[in-house]
Amino acid sequence: MKIKKSKILLLALSLVALVIVFIGLSLYGQNIVNYFYKAELQIEPLVVNTPLDLPEESQTKTSLFYGVNVEMSQLLPASQNYIVNDDGEDLIDIAFRLGITMFRITNGTPAFSNSESIYSKEQWQNVLDKMHDKNIQALILIESPTIYQRNINSKYLDFVQGYIIDSGVLLHPAVYGVDLYNEPVVNDENVEILRTAAERIRSRYPETRLTVGWWAVDIGERDEDNEAILNWDAYSEGRVFEDFVDFYSLHMYGFDDNENFLHKYPDPYVFTRNFITQVKGKLQTQKPLLIEEFGAANGDAVSDQGTVGSPELQANTYAGVYQALNDLKDPQILGALSYQFHTRTEEADAWAIAKNDGNYLFPAAYVLQKYAKGESDVPLSLPF
Repeated sequence: MKIKKSKILLLALSLVALVIVFIGLSLYGQNIVNYFYKAELQIEPLVVNTPLDLPEESQTKTSLFYGVNVEMSQLLPASQNYIVNDDGEDLIDIAFRLGITMFRITNGTPAFSNSESIYSKEQWQNVLDKMHDKNIQALILIESPTIYQRNINSKYLDFVQGYIIDSGVLLHPAVYGVDLYNEPVVNDENVEILRTAAERIRSRYPETRLTVGWWAVDIGERDEDNEAILNWDAYSEGRVFEDFVDFYSLHMYGFDDNENFLHKYPDPYVFTRNFITQVKGKLQTQKPLLIEEFGAANGDAVSDQGTVGSPELQANTYAGVYQALNDLKDPQILGALSYQFHTRTEEADAWAIAKNDGNYLFPAAYVLQKYAKGESDVPLSLPF
């Protein structure tokens, strides 16, 4: 059967068009997957050891900080929120047993009724002396139950004066540094306020290490609750702090989020290495980097990020993060502080690794202990 040349040409063009459409759809589909899959690799694929390469005691990397976020009101013996377990251990004792070497001391819950959440030199000394004896360093966050908003309020600088400068807390050898603010929105006004706070602190205590606890950018849109929509991935925006911070503090979340195209939780090992690579690429700084917050929900409650998680997922997250940092051996990375040590109130806390007045430790706490000390109080076989 004879076929006209025009038909052959038309058929060829049709085949070419189909190929182009197929390639386009394939790339589009892959882009959709990459968009929704938050653990998309930006570096060579990394395989998690199964089981994870848990360190022996002689192999622990002591140069890394293994830390937690903890409330000052839970550390101070005179506080109404002081935590002590049935064995007489407070949170400093428990932290020492777990091998924790740094507290980021937060101040979101008051130690006393009707107080301004400012502590005297003696009260600070009461806590810091014991921390010093246990080789735990303090990174003190400037916040209070009324000073925490994304846009820094007018009371902030006066609070800095009382909480940090006048209290004399920075004279204590257990203090590693000061976190000027938690997760501020990057704008001219906030940056100028933080720069002023840094100058005031350094004028009295010139050797103090300063940082800012992560940051976000307001994209100018509102959600259904009329709340500002923030971009938490604007890593390069942190360079506005370069002239007055001594190290950068990173907040790393998303391990317990499977709201993606694949309905799959990210591999924490790959996620951690990928996150660090991206942040370093955007920040372009030679200053040290501290993972100041990371975590995954423990299954006890819905987190403020809408995640639930489980004890197993939380433990695997901790193991993946610590394994990644140990394998990286990056001298720019100071360590990792998990969020949160103990439940802040009597209500369930999705982020905590300890509860019930320190009488119950989640599996993640023992993962921390294994990586920090090379041994744990309970047998571990990871991943869970």
